[in-house]
Amino acid sequence: MRSMHRSSCAFTLIELLIVVAIIGILAAIAVPNFLNAQTRAKAARSFSDLNMLAKQNEIRYTDTNLWIIDGNDCDNLIPEKSCLPGGSNPQFFGLGCANAPGRICLGIDDKHFNGHVWALLTTPTNYIGGIPVDPFGAGMFYGYNDIFCSNGPEAHLWMIFAAGPDGDRGEFGTPYNPSNGVSSDGDIWRMRSLRDDQYTAGYRGREVVIF
Repeated sequence: MRSMHRSSCAFTLIELLIVVAIIGILAAIAVPNFLNAQTRAKAARSFSDLNMLAKQNEIRYTDTNLWIIDGNDCDNLIPEKSCLPGGSNPQFFGLGCANAPGRICLGIDDKHFNGHVWALLTTPTNYIGGIPVDPFGAGMFYGYNDIFCSNGPEAHLWMIFAAGPDGDRGEFGTPYNPSNGVSSDGDIWRMRSLRDDQYTAGYRGREVVIF
């Protein structure tokens, strides 16, 4: 006589709960690491782009004796030294803070993100192959700020900056430092001091790299 034996291949509820718990633990470990890897990659790209733009600005200055300018200090200097095309109200090219989703600009206006700033490195001489976009900027170009016009007699400094992981712009007193956490506050920026005074000394040592 055959014994009635019923075999079952189904998982028990306890086994399913264990599997779900294991998947949850793995996801809790993997997702933050993936997001941090993305942030590190964007930061590395920002450092590379800022270094490239700074070096090409230096090369342009060697060729023309002119730095690029942000168009915010258009005054009585020779126009080609202090003004973007269009004078004190230059045509805007690119995305401004109001049009870039989630972007916050702290005490700095859209003139600093005008693509025509970087166009100075593309024409009439092609110093860069194209204008790079800030990976943290939601489509915005990198920012450029010169204090009292780089080509004027009162020039202090110029800086190139990226938003950094927090998405805010204009935090020149709080440079991004990955040792404080991959997604910590602060901008990523490069600065070029044009004179040695107390004004520029206030920035010295607070950026990621000074040259």
